[in-house]
Amino acid sequence: MTKCSGVKIHQYDPRDIEAFQDPIWRISNLYSIRIRDGSVIRFRPRPQQLAVLEMLVVHGHKRIIILKARQIGFSTLLGGVCCDQLCFNPGQQISLIDQTLEDARQKLKNIVVLAYDSMAAELRAGLPIIRSNTGEVCVKYSRFEDAKASVMYAGTHSRGGSNSLLWVSEWGTIQATDIARSEEILTGALPSVGDGICVIESTWRGGRHGICGGWSSKPWIRPKSRRDRSTGDSPFSHGMRILAIATRCRGHLALRPSGTSKASRSLELAPGK
Repeated sequence: MTKCSGVKIHQYDPRDIEAFQDPIWRISNLYSIRIRDGSVIRFRPRPQQLAVLEMLVVHGHKRIIILKARQIGFSTLLGGVCCDQLCFNPGQQISLIDQTLEDARQKLKNIVVLAYDSMAAELRAGLPIIRSNTGEVCVKYSRFEDAKASVMYAGTHSRGGSNSLLWVSEWGTIQATDIARSEEILTGALPSVGDGICVIESTWRGGRHGICGGWSSKPWIRPKSRRDRSTGDSPFSHGMRILAIATRCRGHLALRPSGTSKASRSLELAPGK
């Protein structure tokens, strides 16, 4: 590795070209992250992060809710996924909605842009950033003039247009402190995804009657119809289904895919392992 502006730049072997077709390989090998002590290291997914990544890539799930414990690194993972989508999938619109504008901007800068900056120089030369500010970054594949640029927006509200990837962070806190904005996410942002991917990750907030309480009480239900769409009180009314729930369980982190029973197929992982 070489260093540039404090970010480690990864070198890659041209023989890895076939591996580039695999998003899990790319996310696990091309990008760096900043850890709690401020140092920058290569991103290697933890088992909890890898489980969510496999839900997206291997199993093709497009609707995931993660009711999470802190310091597991789900925001870091999702930032890496966003960076990978920006660079290797032309014509994408990605949106991050966060509880505060500063939180959204920090995720964009310290996770997504940092991951981009850590790629090998040869890759960045072919995938230049053509527009960047505190709430937006746009990448275009430079070798083809007709290639469409991919853009990511980060803020407290959804931008117009269709999102190929929507990342909602800390919706539990948003619904507990700003009901109007929570309703805007529900009725405006979620429908903008269409056939794209929507991932919601949030720590618990709002009690059992809050939005997180609704998620945790229905983690194993796969609705057979859309008859509940008119209720408008949870993501399930827009086809959202919990595919992962990550909570503290008897001192461990439990990450459970939906459609499984708590007793038979829970994947219990010690935090930080």
